[in-house]
Amino acid sequence: MDIKRDLTEQEDEIIYRAINEFQKYGRTDIGCPICNRRINYVGNNSSFSILCEKCGNIYSLRGI
Repeated sequence: MDIKRDLTEQEDEIIYRAINEFQKYGRTDIGCPICNRRINYVGNNSSFSILCEKCGNIYSLRGI
């Protein structure tokens, strides 16, 4: 299940903080901004996704 709505500005800020922690430390304690469950970072050098245990794919970015 993936979210079916756009994230709010506040939810985006939480996701960006989590992405920075994942990229810097390889992990984060920040929960999903929608349901507060655990989130995971799945990606490689050109793309990544933030996946929530309950909500599914909550953020994706694809490079070239």
